[in-house]
Amino acid sequence: MAASECAKFCVVLFTIAIALVSASKSDIRKDVIDVQDYITLRNLVKELQVTLKVHESRFEMLENRLLQSERKTDLLVRERKRNLQVINELSRHLSGIENKEAQIKPFASKKIRRENVQEDVSKIRKERLLVAPTSPTEQVAFYVHLTTSLPSPGANQIIKFDHVMVNIGNGYHNNTGVFIVPTSGVYVFSWSIRLNGGSVHSAELVVNNETHGKVYLDSSHLDGHVSAGSIARLQVGDDVYMRVKAGVCHNRGAIFSDVCGWSSFMGWKISSL
Repeated sequence: MAASECAKFCVVLFTIAIALVSASKSDIRKDVIDVQDYITLRNLVKELQVTLKVHESRFEMLENRLLQSERKTDLLVRERKRNLQVINELSRHLSGIENKEAQIKPFASKKIRRENVQEDVSKIRKERLLVAPTSPTEQVAFYVHLTTSLPSPGANQIIKFDHVMVNIGNGYHNNTGVFIVPTSGVYVFSWSIRLNGGSVHSAELVVNNETHGKVYLDSSHLDGHVSAGSIARLQVGDDVYMRVKAGVCHNRGAIFSDVCGWSSFMGWKISSL
């Protein structure tokens, strides 16, 4: 009888142990799911932060464009006043020619009078052709580089080249690393990435969230640069930037930039659309 009760007691203990193990596994799975949700939310927050910075840069660019438009308007107004003055002077000159023609009409032949008028009219036409155009040519160019190395950049991280050497047109924003196109046209871009000490990275040129060029370097046995270039047809407000490529490519270590060599990014407009 005692053996039977002992056996029953063992069965009860075994059943309780199985229930505890099942509950423990359920808690572990729940913890894993919570961690995955946390990682997903954290990545989403990072993407939203990048999007917010891009929008802030776009707003800053629009303010600069408004200021440039006001300056161009002032320039066009001054050019219009100058052209009106030239037209008035030419009109007075033409009136003088017509008066002179009326005065010499009784004393000169029709042939001489016609030749003089044609010569004066030709001079007026030449003077009109010398009036300067009212639409100045717009130039855009930038050249930037990292002042210090970028330690362990993550996948899809924008490379913010912080030191601005040239920024004609004010399209590049070093606080976000994004070039916002100020005027439509055909643009050339070039970039150079320096790696050493076993760093491995793939960097890509992104235009409106689409890849337009990429480079890859494994510096396990060397210290060097990798460079590339691209040409793009762009409209006002398009976004252009460099970022660390995600996906199948390996990314490890730092992107270097120091007194021995810079990691840099540049672009310039070669023609209008």
